[in-house]
Amino acid sequence: MMLLVSDQYGDTAALSAFSSQFQCKLEVCSPFNEILHFNSESDAIDAYNRHCGHDTYCEKVKEAIMRFQPSAIVAFGTGALATWRALSELPLKRVQHFTGFYPDQIEHFTSLKPACKTDLYFAYDEPSNLQEVICKLGKTAGVHCYRTRYSAGFMNPESSKFDAAASKHFSEICKSSAILHCESKKHHQFELA
Repeated sequence: MMLLVSDQYGDTAALSAFSSQFQCKLEVCSPFNEILHFNSESDAIDAYNRHCGHDTYCEKVKEAIMRFQPSAIVAFGTGALATWRALSELPLKRVQHFTGFYPDQIEHFTSLKPACKTDLYFAYDEPSNLQEVICKLGKTAGVHCYRTRYSAGFMNPESSKFDAAASKHFSEICKSSAILHCESKKHHQFELA
């Protein structure tokens, strides 16, 4: 089982297209209870801040993790930060792998420690103290940080920073991780039966 945690745009047609490439059971967690359409990135950020915000989204992600008990999580932007926080606050060990893209404001939460293997892919220029953040997070067992050459939003076709080639490349990384972790969980369950 895999959980996708959206950025400030929520559950979009682009996220549905991204999710269709995975061969395992999948659920989506969004900051909104409905599908919304935005004219710009700033509109999406404003709606996110008005209707949800970081603390509320973290709680929503925790609830989704407890409800669906995924073995793998892929999250973007504000969703990556919410997932980082949620995994650090939950005592559950079921999640085997978390892949986060450009986790918004993670520099304020570098002391947290998720209880699973974690790969974080940062935008080239965010946050402003990126090298310091990567050094701090790199000292956490099981956390691997990667600085990409792309801007935040490179995986989201709705973002002005979208990069189709980068999205394709990193989608393949996500698929490989999902195959590894979702399939290993199925195999593990089969052995226990």
